Amino acid sequence: MEESLRRGLDLLQEKLLEMATRAEQAHWDALDALKRMDRQAAYLVIFRDQHIDRLETELDRLCIEFLVRQQPAGRHLRFVFSVVKITKELERVGDYAESVARQVLNLAVAPAPELVARLEQLAGISLPMFKQAVQAFLESDPSLARSLIHEEIRADRVRRDFDCEVTALCRIQKVPTDAYAPLLTVARRLERVSDQARNICEETLYASVGEYVKHQDSGVFNVLFVDDDTATRAALAERIAGKLQIPGFTFHGVGVQTAPLDVAVATFMRDKGLDVQGYRGQTMSSLDATVDPHVVVVLSSGVKDVVDQQFRRSLIIEWRIPPVAGQVPACEEACRIIEGHVRDLVAAIQGSRKETISDV
Repeated sequence: MEESLRRGLDLLQEKLLEMATRAEQAHWDALDALKRMDRQAAYLVIFRDQHIDRLETELDRLCIEFLVRQQPAGRHLRFVFSVVKITKELERVGDYAESVARQVLNLAVAPAPELVARLEQLAGISLPMFKQAVQAFLESDPSLARSLIHEEIRADRVRRDFDCEVTALCRIQKVPTDAYAPLLTVARRLERVSDQARNICEETLYASVGEYVKHQDSGVFNVLFVDDDTATRAALAERIAGKLQIPGFTFHGVGVQTAPLDVAVATFMRDKGLDVQGYRGQTMSSLDATVDPHVVVVLSSGVKDVVDQQFRRSLIIEWRIPPVAGQVPACEEACRIIEGHVRDLVAAIQGSRKETISDV
């Protein structure tokens, strides 16, 4: 390898590592400021984000200069393209730390120790994942990158649990109302670090072995129905769609809250031959973390905001299904609407897949 090429690559790696290190440390500093309710420390995190922004600009310039001077090909070209993309991920991670610090300024009192411990648990997943993802890229280690990708699921689960815990404490007035939004924001920002780490791992696979894993099709299309509770429309939609036995599709129904299966819905389902034996509807917080829906169907407008926050990578659509609790005739109408929607949705997805194949 030419000496000038080696020096150029080394400089890109050096600056990328510096930017990643600053972004990671900013999160630990912001979390420490939150734990101690140290406003001065929070302001320092906010001001230091400028250093990360300047490094982003410098890396962009270095990448352009490297491409012009070296005109790389193959693995080296993929590396530089990935550096450009990863630089954006690092800048976002720095912004998340700044956002955490700003929440310290929005809180009137220190969070309860158990909530801080849960946030530290989340940081203990996301930040080491982020650090190792950068390491995998710099060392061109596809095995490490692959092993880290699914760590994001753990971060998602902890963040969901934290959201539920804060919501419950707020309802019984153990968390001040004005602390609700700042605490959820902190958790979302920490969880988002794991999303950026996953993106870095995917770029590592592309740069090191030319493997492009974004948007890969596993062959199974997951559809999730979400309602206010698990007792009515969520149960109905899951069982109706499941009975259609469409190859390559899975269907799950969840509610924001749990509730016993509605008597009218249970009666209707039995009469229609829909299995209700042992039905235990899941809530969003208890949903198996391996269920990563491609499409989320909102069955109640009241849960739209919650769904938007939790399923950022999914396609979210809303169906107007009438309330069915305690009403067998309403179940008939809901069944007709749901089955029609499911068939149309599946046909559209199957058509989209065929178009993708033909385009290739």
